[in-house]
Amino acid sequence: MNTPRRTRIRVGEPIRRPPGSGNSSGYASGSSVASSITDAELALQQQLREEHSGTTAAAASLPRTSQMQPKNRVAMARIFFGLACLWPLLLLSRSPGSNRLRSNSVRNLRDNLRDEMKSLLKRTDIVGYGSAKPRVAVVVVVPPPQTDSSLEEQTILNGALESVESVFRTTDRNRLFIVTVVMDGRGKMGWFESKIQDIDSGKTAHRHGEEVHKHQKVDSKENVDKGENSVEHHAHSEKIHTIYNHASKGVSASRKEAVSFINILATKHEQAGLKSPEEDPILLFLRCDASLREFKGKRTWLDDVTDALVLGDEDTPVVHKASSSRVKGTVASKTITEELSPPANAVSFVVDYSSADDEGNVEVRESELGEVFSFDDSLEGLLSSATGQQMSLSNGESYQTPVTQAATALRLDTYNNFPSHDEHLTNHFSADLELSFNLWMCADGIDILGTSLARVVVDHSVLSPKEKTQIPGPLAARLTSAWMSGHDDEKYLNGILTSVATEAAEQYLHLRGENAKDHTMTHKRRLSDKTTELKHKLVRMASEAKQTATFPHGLESKCRPFSWYAQNVHPLMNFDKPELSASAAKEKAERLKPSVKLSDENMRILARASPVKLNYVDASGGHKVHPHRGGTDEQGNFGYVHDETALRLDPPSFQFKNDSDREKLCRKGDPNYKML
Repeated sequence: MNTPRRTRIRVGEPIRRPPGSGNSSGYASGSSVASSITDAELALQQQLREEHSGTTAAAASLPRTSQMQPKNRVAMARIFFGLACLWPLLLLSRSPGSNRLRSNSVRNLRDNLRDEMKSLLKRTDIVGYGSAKPRVAVVVVVPPPQTDSSLEEQTILNGALESVESVFRTTDRNRLFIVTVVMDGRGKMGWFESKIQDIDSGKTAHRHGEEVHKHQKVDSKENVDKGENSVEHHAHSEKIHTIYNHASKGVSASRKEAVSFINILATKHEQAGLKSPEEDPILLFLRCDASLREFKGKRTWLDDVTDALVLGDEDTPVVHKASSSRVKGTVASKTITEELSPPANAVSFVVDYSSADDEGNVEVRESELGEVFSFDDSLEGLLSSATGQQMSLSNGESYQTPVTQAATALRLDTYNNFPSHDEHLTNHFSADLELSFNLWMCADGIDILGTSLARVVVDHSVLSPKEKTQIPGPLAARLTSAWMSGHDDEKYLNGILTSVATEAAEQYLHLRGENAKDHTMTHKRRLSDKTTELKHKLVRMASEAKQTATFPHGLESKCRPFSWYAQNVHPLMNFDKPELSASAAKEKAERLKPSVKLSDENMRILARASPVKLNYVDASGGHKVHPHRGGTDEQGNFGYVHDETALRLDPPSFQFKNDSDREKLCRKGDPNYKML
């Protein structure tokens, strides 16, 4: 698949290309591997959970293996693991009564142990497939409800469970590194934790290679030994970690906390020889109202995403043609071999939508090819379409999107090198905006693989529009202050804050209705005054945000300016006022001149005149005295205020006495009759 490549600006440590892949082997099905989860692995998982529950910093490490080469740690771990499984065979072979024990049962036991040992040494659900096929770490943040409604809370939790289930249905467990679920603003709930454990233990549908199945409940050991009712059972290593934040932290902080745990887990796995240092896991941010789509066949969404984010084997040289202007000391054209680092880009999943009819049947509506996600001048999310030029670059197979939304995949190292991780961005849309700005202005951008399997289904009933497409004023001020401080960014900063303030002023006036003190002011004047007031507040919030501890400083020197983003990625955002031509400017100036030239006497009067205030002054004492009595209402009382919308909003009823009265007053086709 041809994914457009862009010039990137690196931040912090260079993003290095993962070296070659490790040996891959499939899942050993049909054999009992209940004992494959060793005490060391269980102790490792327990240690990680205890460390992360107290602090996200890395605690005491496992026994050091610094004297061993990193690539040999996995092999050594397998050798020691094999010796641990082989010692029962050695005892049986050297037993004093070994001649008497060589029965069929002993031979069967020895064969079973040998087969089990071979399968344990190929447990790819623990060590993965290597750097060319990295495992995926999934992050699902469950935000608190917008209201106190128990129905909204239940809907969000059910959506989160469906999102986690979809990961296991569509992803080979061997390529699942960890699924981190962050329960923001919630304590531990027994029924939810039980559902998560059912998913983790395989009681729900999950994938092994091409096979999708679920484990049945086993009532007794006899059923397992005899294989009655075709009951299949094999053990799984734990793949789900749940974080409970009793006090709500917000989406951005919750994501950062989850990634911190994933980094600690990756470090511990490397120290234990369960992960190659060259393997850079893929990070998937999955919104709790989105579910990964299921497709038949061997290939999955992770294969398509891997092709877009990870280069091939390190042992394969990459040959380029470089001109003399690029490579110092070469002739006009020379063939060179250089190592490429993987792209620091991201994949935004295609978003389809589900809807249920009156009978409860769910129907999936697929989005149109080329549909992308962006925002308007007030930073409110909206759907738009890719340009024809973007679609033609890869025949619609991939095209760029200004903002990511329901599901985003990127390499873990790419996220760790972002210069901005603002923990004050509380909802999903604000966190996705910052993620998109990081990817576009500081990395290689975001692509949608239009014809791939990287698709999700979004349920509109799970999250409110405020969570997915809107950003509060204080967060808008914080984002613009951080990302619009570069060269030629002032007009975007001023334009967006003005649009946000105008939108907020319109909502304020709509909710408050007509103010008695301002009943003589026009709607345009009230809107202008409120917009100016709110914009001053936003500017003050933007200034105060720079004093907070987690505010990202210095982005103008680390990343591209926002003006580049607006011109190259989001061209629909344009705050430039159209310039008038010379003839149009001259015509406008002529219209501003008085139609009759003022006399010299009039000019002298204007020269001596002082400015007059045009502000409204109530001199009527509450419409009781002259000269501002105004009009009278139906009862003859002063203080009547004309409302041009009253007749339209509350029209009087009109009826004829009878048919003869109607025929007498209105002829057929009479315009008055039509209007009435």
